[in-house]
Amino acid sequence: MTSVRGYRSRRIAPMVGESLISKILFLRNCNKLKRLPSMDALKELDVNDCPELRIDSEWRNHHRHLEIRVDGQPV
Repeated sequence: MTSVRGYRSRRIAPMVGESLISKILFLRNCNKLKRLPSMDALKELDVNDCPELRIDSEWRNHHRHLEIRVDGQPV
């Protein structure tokens, strides 16, 4: 499990997304985060209090295997 809190950038670098060893990623209070890189190895993504983050249909379609929750609700 990997937890990221208070991330100050607008996006996570692609190399970070691909290098995640964990299969579960928690994002908390990442107020400026707008985009996520491809995260093919990830199995679960849990996002809370990241108001600028947009998980669009293209990203979601590429990650059909991924269980996503935003503010506690399944996406």
